[in-house]
Amino acid sequence: MSSENGAVKEIVVIIGPGSIGPAIARRVGSGRTLLPAHDEKASQAETRTAPRSVATNR
Repeated sequence: MSSENGAVKEIVVIIGPGSIGPAIARRVGSGRTLLPAHDEKASQAETRTAPRSVATNR
């Protein structure tokens, strides 16, 4: 995912309580940013600029 200025965006994955959180973490894979959701503010997904080496285009 590239924009015109060459920046690459990575979506921060929010995992909540329960057994689905670890399953999502395994599916996303290593090198990704995972934030546990503990309150309303943490439950909102956000995007951050990531280095090119982090993003994968398939």
